[in-house]
Amino acid sequence: MTAVTVRNLTKAFGSSEVLRGIDLMVPEEGVTAILGPSGCGKTTLLRLIAGFDAPDSGEILLGEQLVCGNGRFVAPQHRRVGYVPQEGALFPHLDVGDNITFGLLGRARRGGHRVEELLALVGLDSVVRQRFPHQLSGGQQQRVALARALAPGPSLILLDEPFSSLDAGLREGTGRAVVAALKATHTTAVLVTHDQSEALSLADQVAVMRDGTLAQVGTPHEVYRAPADLGVAEFVGAAVVVDADVVDGSASSDLGRLHVTAGYDGGRARLLVRPEQIELGGSSPAGVEARVVEVSYFGHDAAVHLQVLASGRLLTARVSGRSVPVPDTLVQVSVTGQVAAYSPEV
Repeated sequence: MTAVTVRNLTKAFGSSEVLRGIDLMVPEEGVTAILGPSGCGKTTLLRLIAGFDAPDSGEILLGEQLVCGNGRFVAPQHRRVGYVPQEGALFPHLDVGDNITFGLLGRARRGGHRVEELLALVGLDSVVRQRFPHQLSGGQQQRVALARALAPGPSLILLDEPFSSLDAGLREGTGRAVVAALKATHTTAVLVTHDQSEALSLADQVAVMRDGTLAQVGTPHEVYRAPADLGVAEFVGAAVVVDADVVDGSASSDLGRLHVTAGYDGGRARLLVRPEQIELGGSSPAGVEARVVEVSYFGHDAAVHLQVLASGRLLTARVSGRSVPVPDTLVQVSVTGQVAAYSPEV
């Protein structure tokens, strides 16, 4: 079933058109990431779903209920939607327990067991219950903010770049904990982010937004491996774009012989090569010689920056951290697997 349906949504602020005909279906009990650069309209879309703003035209349905469109507008407090903003926005004068139960009424608000359940759900020990927000780490604050949003049992949780202020290690761990809590409660979530790794690793569906429109919607694998166009390809991950002539599913290029995915009729094309497809030191006759310019070592893997001798092309290969070449050495470079092809006009 579909938890959220957005149809032909538009929104402008003055003369600035922010959203232009957005169509999006969010499946139930999954995480959909809206991925895009700053200023593309993703937070505006989230606010329209929450009911904080009204669109200029179009419809929004939560389940089968029309909450916006055709002259109807349901106020945010009646949409059963939880909202987790950047920084968590916890009440500084309330302790963790009171923050979590703030939106509850009567007995539910007084019941301590509910707080204990929610803290455990988001991976926090009950000892933090009586602490105040300033006594928590950034990651703990975001988990408490999620617990507060989950407390009333909403049908949908909206997360507006909730991990952007956290450092890399804390961001990854907090993201996994948040998604685990959402899955455990069978809660549908929409996550707004500009971080490609975050979207690909946490979401079941990724909607790539560009200039107020959705450029592509698909699974993380589809968006990364079969991007709708080169713009999506270069935004979602690092890419090397090669111009070549395709004949019978293969192309000769300055990176050697490339095998093109099925579906391209042939002729001039722009080919997409991902860094992890570039193999170093192989004995493939289709390879070319390159010089190692620089190495960025990350421990588990490394980014090897290369220059192809014959053409002067600069490219980056992603390799295992166990076998890293030394700068200024010569290596054989070849491309493994199939590469996507796009029309040169796109």
